[in-house]
Amino acid sequence: MVNPGYPNVIAVRQDTDDTPHDLEMAGDTRSLKVALYVYNPDSLSWDRMRQPQISPLADELPLDTRMEYSSGKIIYKGIHATHKAVTSDTSWLVWKFTWVGDDLTRMEGPLEGSYDGRAALGWGA
Repeated sequence: MVNPGYPNVIAVRQDTDDTPHDLEMAGDTRSLKVALYVYNPDSLSWDRMRQPQISPLADELPLDTRMEYSSGKIIYKGIHATHKAVTSDTSWLVWKFTWVGDDLTRMEGPLEGSYDGRAALGWGA
């Protein structure tokens, strides 16, 4: 392990395949950050790996969100990139939530399909 001398960096190492990894201690939260690098064959260099967009709709924010509840607990959530999207459109991204008592025990999705047909989207047993 080599310390490159950057503030708050506790170690930098290279794996046997020479992939660089940074381990960094965040000064404000005292949490450990890990930065991974991937080889870019276009530039022939190591580039820092970036996390994908959080939204499953890439750069688009959901413009329509639907939710189904049972006994006060969310059972299905669907999002669509079109405002006032028809629920029969097959471009909905749908999540299913499973509850045991008051505990959320499973969240599946997103699966793509119509919000009207959400119960038949092929959820796990």
